Amino acid sequence: MQLDFQVMSFDAVDPTSKDFRDAIAVRLEKSAVQADKDLKGLNAKCGELSDAAACYYEGGKRLRPAFLYWGYSAFAGQPENPDAILTAGAGFEMLHAGILVHDDLIDNSPTRRGQPSAHKHFAELGNEEFGRQSAIVLGDVMLGLANDLVYGCGLERLSDALPYWRLVQNEVNAGQYLDVSNQFGLLDEMSARESAELVLEAKTSRYTVMRPLQFGAAAGGAGERELAKLGDFGSALGKAFQLRDDLLGILGDEGVTGKATGGDLVEGKQTVLLAITMEKSPHANELASLIGREMSPDALERALNIIMECGALEDVGELIGGYVKAAYEALDEVGLSEEARAPIAQLLVQCVDREK
Repeated sequence: MQLDFQVMSFDAVDPTSKDFRDAIAVRLEKSAVQADKDLKGLNAKCGELSDAAACYYEGGKRLRPAFLYWGYSAFAGQPENPDAILTAGAGFEMLHAGILVHDDLIDNSPTRRGQPSAHKHFAELGNEEFGRQSAIVLGDVMLGLANDLVYGCGLERLSDALPYWRLVQNEVNAGQYLDVSNQFGLLDEMSARESAELVLEAKTSRYTVMRPLQFGAAAGGAGERELAKLGDFGSALGKAFQLRDDLLGILGDEGVTGKATGGDLVEGKQTVLLAITMEKSPHANELASLIGREMSPDALERALNIIMECGALEDVGELIGGYVKAAYEALDEVGLSEEARAPIAQLLVQCVDREK
């Protein structure tokens, strides 16, 4: 892709348009090209890290940089030269990509976007342990690139926005730790539903919507009240986004999502959907014996039937609807003009009305 930093604005009716996604991709590629040069300068073999990274930062919905960009534009207007705000958005996207590398390793996910996940890719170059260790290194490299992008973006009000960059990194790591703790039954002072909802807020809600939106708005000159209301919006929408993800992680089409149907069950993810099922289903013990391991097609079908028969899918759908309602109410309270509000509201729709 040509590294063309042309002056441009974006379509508020389609806030993750191809032009917008391409603009983020250009900045991610520029970062990766420089990293590849640095790594190969040490030893040619280190270029294998750059090759593996591409699977994670290429493609994707670009929701995080979109929330950042349109949060900025809501208060400062679309900039004549958007390079600085787009570069910051690319930093959030690179952070996301690095976290996915580690997340796939922790979950032992075999694929990412239809390709072998990083630890599986590296295992093909050596062995399973080499794959695991190399994936840790790759994720760390990408998190370093994310910091380079954000700190070097050149935003005029970067100091106002940086507290949200610090928060997003600490919160997502804390959320990952809580998720791992929950997987191993170490949040036993809470019910399964309570612990799943805690992870939902800490691991996904804040870093998917809330902090990118607040970072962009702070860089655009938003005040404390507006930032607080955007935080309420982001918290509610981020929860709806992850609950939708949980449904797709069990019932999604692998050809669309890039991940195996029922993958969350095989991985034994302690989702809100699973917690509700365990509370409601008379076959909870049977389901517990099936998940968290490889399943035959018959076993997977049985597990899915247990979830569907108890009404857990409908309950999660109602939760999503409640969070969406709360998000709209919080967005209305920010006090934006209709022009400034429209792209953020459209991003809300994209978060919950999706198949991948």
